[in-house]
Amino acid sequence: PAPPPTVHHPFQTCDGCERAFRSPAPGHCRDCRPDLLEAA
Repeated sequence: PAPPPTVHHPFQTCDGCERAFRSPAPGHCRDCRPDLLEAA
C-alpha cells in the first residue's frame, strides 16, 4: 500500500512578530508562544 499523503498546513502570520509559519490554525510562532516563554 502507498504511504498516506504528507499534510502541508497553510502559512499563518504570527500574532506576536509577523513571522510566517505553517500551522493548521492562526496563533503565535514557536518563538512567541506563551507556553514556551514561561518554560524558559
